Amino acid sequence: MVKLPLIGVLALTVWVLVTRSTLKGGHAVVCLLFGAYLADSSLAPVITDVVTAVVGLLEQVRI
Repeated sequence: MVKLPLIGVLALTVWVLVTRSTLKGGHAVVCLLFGAYLADSSLAPVITDVVTAVVGLLEQVRI
């Protein structure tokens, strides 16, 4: 439920940073590879739980 919108927001953020030359293409590739390695690590469940908890908290905030 959380994955697709979060992936879209992260992809949009990276695209904006790359197009504005704040983030170089090489940096984006390194971040992508780092994320792929983290997904295969023993930290993946912990990262998923933390992201899910933070998104859950943000959903409860009323502006």
